[in-house]
Amino acid sequence: IITTLYTELMLRSAPNTKAPIICRMKKGATAYYAGEKTSNSTGEWMKITYNNKIGWACSHENNKSYNYITKV
Repeated sequence: IITTLYTELMLRSAPNTKAPIICRMKKGATAYYAGEKTSNSTGEWMKITYNNKIGWACSHENNKSYNYITKV
């Protein structure tokens, strides 16, 4: 289980800030880690399940000093 630490965290169809947005998650939303992580030029991404939707959320953006997601 993970919790979002950032308001309006985007769940995207791919681990990229230009990928289509599946939905927006409010701060404190609970989701499930789907077992995949990846890193690229935009940051670190986790594949998650949220309200029966599966997608990618940025867990840590490059050049930022805080995480957007934490494991519970």
